[in-house]
Amino acid sequence: ASLARPDKVDGRSLVPVLKQPDAAWDFPAITTHGRGNHTVRTEGWRYIRYANGDEELYDEHADPLEYTNLATHPAQSARKQELARWLPSTDAPNLPGDRKNKAE
Repeated sequence: ASLARPDKVDGRSLVPVLKQPDAAWDFPAITTHGRGNHTVRTEGWRYIRYANGDEELYDEHADPLEYTNLATHPAQSARKQELARWLPSTDAPNLPGDRKNKAE
């Protein structure tokens, strides 16, 4: 769209992938739902860390419906660390008038 990105917006341009769908993309998808609740999704894995510190980890190839949380399995500690490095280090401020998920 040839729009300038505002300084307050994080992220990477998807233009290279839109122009060339088979282009390499080595970044996970990161989503946030409420303050401090973040998900990191790669091809095959989903890691969630909640504001209270609870975690979920799913192998989407072996468990596409996410029935088995692997976050407490010692064999997955390296995978959790690998995915957790993508979590945001700070949270954006709440929107004006937002009554839920107030900053503590």
